[in-house]
Amino acid sequence: MDQLPSVTVAPFARVVTDLVAALPADGRLRFRADGGSMRPTIRSGEMITVGGVDPRTIAIGDILLVRVADRVLAHRVIVRAGRADDLWILLQGDAMSAADAPVSAADIIGRVLAVERRGRTIALYGRAARMRHTLRAALSRARARVMLVSPHVSAGQGA
Repeated sequence: MDQLPSVTVAPFARVVTDLVAALPADGRLRFRADGGSMRPTIRSGEMITVGGVDPRTIAIGDILLVRVADRVLAHRVIVRAGRADDLWILLQGDAMSAADAPVSAADIIGRVLAVERRGRTIALYGRAARMRHTLRAALSRARARVMLVSPHVSAGQGA
C-alpha cells in the first residue's frame, strides 16, 4: 500500500492572517462568525466582512479581528494605549463580562466592517456604528438596573 504524503496544515489564525495580509489595501474578506461572544452585534453563523486596518486609525468602539495564540477573535476595542509602533489594545466581547488579555498591533488581523443579517448588510465600522453600540449598551445597562430595583415589573406583575 502506498503511503500518503504528509501535509502540514497551518492553524486557522495564521491562514486568516495570511489571507488578509495578501489583500489589496481596499480588499475585504468575508467569512462566517462562530460563537456568541459578540452577541447581539454579531451572532453565530452570520457572515462578517473584514478589511485591513492601519493601527493609527483604531478607535475605541471598533471591532477588530485579532490572533490570540492559535485562535481568531472578533471583539470590541475598549482601551487603546501607546503609539502605532508600541500599540496595546484591550478588547472585550459585547456578551462578555470581562476584557480579554491585551493584544499588540502585531496581533491585529483586520477591522470588522459589516455583518450580514437576514439579507441586510449592517455597517459595524464608523462613527454611526459606534454610536449605535453606545446607545444599545446604555439601554441594556438601564434595563438591568430596572430589573434589579423592581424585578416584578419585568415579570408582568406591575403595580
